[in-house]
Amino acid sequence: MNLRLKLFTLFSVTYLLIFIVIQFASNSVLLGGMEELENREITGETANGVASVKQRISDIEYATRRFASYDNIYRFTKAPDLVSEEYVWRVVNDAALSESNINYVIIFDLEGESILEKGYYKNSKIAVSEELVNFFEMNSILVVHQKVDSKLSGLLKTPLGLCAISSQPISSEEDKIVGSMVLCSLIETETEKATSDPTLMQVNLVPLTENIPAHTASILHEITNDDPIYVEKPNEDTIKGYSVVNDLYGNPAILVAVEAPRLIYGMGEKMVNYFVLSFVLIGISIGMLAILALNRLVIMPLSKLSGEVAEINPQTINETSVAIPGDDEIARLSQDIEGMLKTLREYQNRMKETERMVSIGATATMVGHDLRNPLQVVVMLTDLIKKKINRLSDDEQHQEIERLTNRIKEQATYMNKIVSDLQGLTKGLSLEIEDVYLVEMVEGILESVQIPENIFSQVYFEEDFPEIFADKAKIQRVLTNLIINAIQSMQTGGELVVRGHKDGKKVCISVIDTGCGITKPNLDKIFDPLFTTKAKGTGLGLTVCKRIVEAHSGEIFVKSHQGVGTMFTIFLPIKQEPKSVEDKTETGIDYASYHEHILPSCL
Repeated sequence: MNLRLKLFTLFSVTYLLIFIVIQFASNSVLLGGMEELENREITGETANGVASVKQRISDIEYATRRFASYDNIYRFTKAPDLVSEEYVWRVVNDAALSESNINYVIIFDLEGESILEKGYYKNSKIAVSEELVNFFEMNSILVVHQKVDSKLSGLLKTPLGLCAISSQPISSEEDKIVGSMVLCSLIETETEKATSDPTLMQVNLVPLTENIPAHTASILHEITNDDPIYVEKPNEDTIKGYSVVNDLYGNPAILVAVEAPRLIYGMGEKMVNYFVLSFVLIGISIGMLAILALNRLVIMPLSKLSGEVAEINPQTINETSVAIPGDDEIARLSQDIEGMLKTLREYQNRMKETERMVSIGATATMVGHDLRNPLQVVVMLTDLIKKKINRLSDDEQHQEIERLTNRIKEQATYMNKIVSDLQGLTKGLSLEIEDVYLVEMVEGILESVQIPENIFSQVYFEEDFPEIFADKAKIQRVLTNLIINAIQSMQTGGELVVRGHKDGKKVCISVIDTGCGITKPNLDKIFDPLFTTKAKGTGLGLTVCKRIVEAHSGEIFVKSHQGVGTMFTIFLPIKQEPKSVEDKTETGIDYASYHEHILPSCL
């Protein structure tokens, strides 16, 4: 299966899975949210319907309290025979009854007997039914109050039907009760209209009688104190909400039924269908464009790159280039392959260099063995000559000969150092670990080396600088080499600074000079064997230094600015066992190591 077919199959399967997920999410999340929203809305409207009924009761209660507090009502109730009825109707007039939507006003005396009635319905006066008056008189608990703050308000089933009533005592300022006032409002069409106008939904107030339909009974069964509103979806186009309002005795009196069209859910279904159809069309369009773009931008360049890579062989690796211009992933891949080819070329060169170093190592071993004994003889003979010339009386000849013998000894010592460095490259390091105090070591080195008068040297070590666990001779060799290199770089004078401080579980020692500095191209090569910029240098000193530091599990870094100076920094562990350094079969040098340059704050 080629790449084009794989991409097409992968795209098709992925798109199908995404479509299934989106379809499921749309139906479960979006439509579920729409359904939850319409449930919330119908629940709120049902609660508003219940609240409107309770507000009707509150309005009647307020009107009863207001009327019962009038002095005209009190005087008439106290002495109905002495006060005219017109005296009452002045305050309880038709306008007040119409405003409060009150249909019946009945005033009772202390014995619960009716002493005044008035009916008002649709802007007209009506007679008060005898059955209604008898109903209240027979239920004395509704019209006889023992306390001035007593009141009864709520729904009540009367001979005339379901009414919202309020009964309150009529009393004086001295809290003397002289009777009671009852206001009634019929729960019928007017109530339905009043509750349906604000919500713009169909609201039905269904009185609950003894004989109710089975469907209504099942709805009442679903309504509880914890869940006072029941939502029903009889079909796909209608949603209904139900709740119950109890009467004065706590029995169900009215079923508030709110019915509304399922506009929100229908809108959600349309949105889902439109979204799915749009997703299908857009997905197909994007898929075709993506396949064409992948073919042109990915598959064709990959095919070209594959062909070029296939043509690479050991004979043409130095001439082959597979770089593709651009900044995309394929271009970067070609650049990575080009980098890999470059690395292979470098390894080829390093292999050749390694072979050369192996040869140098074998030669160094042989030459070192053959030269060391004659060099020792030269040194011994030089000492013998110096002893004999001390017997000469001619001071001028004595000084000249001593000067020549000192030069012979210096050159022999230098040759011995070259032999030691060569042998250090080919042999494994054997460390003799002991406690080393670097402060004393640095001071001793500065006293032993020859520092010109035009070079000012300084040593800065922090207080309580710790001892380290190291090979004293080899660390002294490293620091001596670095200090001598620093002195040699300052031909016209300058400043030599050696400083040290503790850095966590390591110590840091820096050797800083203000000499000529090192050029940037040479910075990456100064630790390479046989690389030197000195006229008399061997290119082995820094290589051996790096190897000794790494044998102690340490690190060495260099930073330099040409014309400003150079800083070598060494990190060595405190009281920590060093790495075991085994003899290496080649040159003992890791040519692939990376040299990091740390920029010190002083340069």
